[in-house]
Amino acid sequence: MFPSRKRSSLLLFPPLREGQLDFAIGTMSSDVPLSEFIEEPLFNAAFSVLARKGHELSNCTSLQELRKASWMLPETNMGYYKRLEAYLWPIDGPLLRSDSVASILNMVLHGNHLSVIASASAKPLGISDQFCTLPISDPLPEATYSLIYPRKAPLTETARLMIDVIRRHCKKFDWLNVA
Repeated sequence: MFPSRKRSSLLLFPPLREGQLDFAIGTMSSDVPLSEFIEEPLFNAAFSVLARKGHELSNCTSLQELRKASWMLPETNMGYYKRLEAYLWPIDGPLLRSDSVASILNMVLHGNHLSVIASASAKPLGISDQFCTLPISDPLPEATYSLIYPRKAPLTETARLMIDVIRRHCKKFDWLNVA
């Protein structure tokens, strides 16, 4: 965990360039330079504010009510979370960052912090018994998840088959209307 410091979210681009990865999937936005990559949008996902059950702010319905809260967000300065920060700020409370989902969830659970999570993540992560999403009436911006792969290197047969499976599964799920 680190106090708010800028760090590139493009950590997967060098392995993609060097052929160590065939493709990557992540949230994208217009500020991510993709000239040497092909971006294929897969789906848009809804996001929610996450708190531990029983948090004193767990019944808040507006982002304005959360301005003085302590926050724990992923460590990035690009993509969805950069856009989200512009939407949320100015926040007056402390902001911590981590590149570890486990650290973020622990700070929300034990450190009384709030975070932001893809709404579809709560069930697969098995966190609904200890965490809750806040009933915020101001919807958070959606994130576009995209498949990224090098423009100059052909995909392997195995990568193409895996991508086909990913595309099929992404189309089956309603990422925006998660209950």
